[in-house]
Amino acid sequence: MTLEMRDREKRKEGEIYGIIDVCRKSNFSEESIMKILQEGERLSEESAKIYLEEAEEALKRIDDYRVFVKILCEIISDMKKINAGDDAIISKLQDKFHFDKDDAEFYYDYVMKTYKDKITDSNMEKPEEAVKETKNDRERRHEPILSIHDKENQEIGEERMLMLIQRLVADQRFDEIKRMQDDKSYRGELYREYHIVQ
Repeated sequence: MTLEMRDREKRKEGEIYGIIDVCRKSNFSEESIMKILQEGERLSEESAKIYLEEAEEALKRIDDYRVFVKILCEIISDMKKINAGDDAIISKLQDKFHFDKDDAEFYYDYVMKTYKDKITDSNMEKPEEAVKETKNDRERRHEPILSIHDKENQEIGEERMLMLIQRLVADQRFDEIKRMQDDKSYRGELYREYHIVQ
């Protein structure tokens, strides 16, 4: 499986978890959610059940990841405010998270490339580009990079689907929710219509 295929798979998982999250928050029955997953996402009954069972834990992992990234950004931002050098920041990350030097450098580079808008006023780069650059910058083993990249893509897919469903519900376009689940190209049109993607 290529990295791009894995990215698509993780984004799709994020979208599915996003659908489950929105449906549960909207008080849909588990049976209705199963039907949406089976018909709209073309999942087998077994796969839909697995997603439903794992959704709470997966969403918790995504939330934990968001908190982790937020803390990383805060630490780096605070250190930058006092003009701390890269080595001092990396050392702080090692102490805070019990990272080895390579992991601290990796997360520092990743955050500086992906979330630099939270550190500085610069525009945020696309996470996919940041991960590729980080991979090239640090000749590291692939496991940590793929793990972070997977979480990032899952988070992106979930957030996109969640935003789309929320906007459709707000506009009372309930039939469109079913249609966009069945029709990937129509879903893309809705993403563009609501300016969720370019």
